[in-house]
Amino acid sequence: MTGTVTESFKINAIDLSDATVSDISAKTYNGKKQKPDVTVTLDGKVLEEGEDFSVSYKNNTSAGKATVKVSGIGNYKGSVAKTFTINRAGQKITVKGTSKTYKVKTLKAKKATFKLSATAKGSVSFKKLSSGKKVTVSKNGTVTVAKGLKKGTYKVKVKVTAASSTNYKAASKTMTVTVKVK
Repeated sequence: MTGTVTESFKINAIDLSDATVSDISAKTYNGKKQKPDVTVTLDGKVLEEGEDFSVSYKNNTSAGKATVKVSGIGNYKGSVAKTFTINRAGQKITVKGTSKTYKVKTLKAKKATFKLSATAKGSVSFKKLSSGKKVTVSKNGTVTVAKGLKKGTYKVKVKVTAASSTNYKAASKTMTVTVKVK
């Protein structure tokens, strides 16, 4: 006797909830979505992305905790998540307008002011580190040159500080402001 027998059967998908997702090293904020590669292992077998699982990310742009979610596809079902850290980036401070020249006769009648300009990712403040009252610097970077200053070169050390923000670490830089009186 010959013939054909047709039977249906179902392959049960394997649950990924017991899978191990490789540790993910900390990343540094760069303004872009962080999408680190992951290795997923289940019962000693390394699974293939795109064939056995898909990957999605959450909160993966700004500094803080980000999540990678591995979801089963094909012969796998369920999901497992792993968190990783995005560290705040360092920031660079750029300062302009650090020197100014005045004529003696200009300072005879009144004091003079000029503004320091600094750019950074966080809010910027200024602090005079040198002693002396002939040249002062305010927190917002206004430099005041005293009335009646005599001929010469006056140098003042100033600390410029950029505050930390969500994605950037605080930073500071010491600079010299030079005022020349001719």
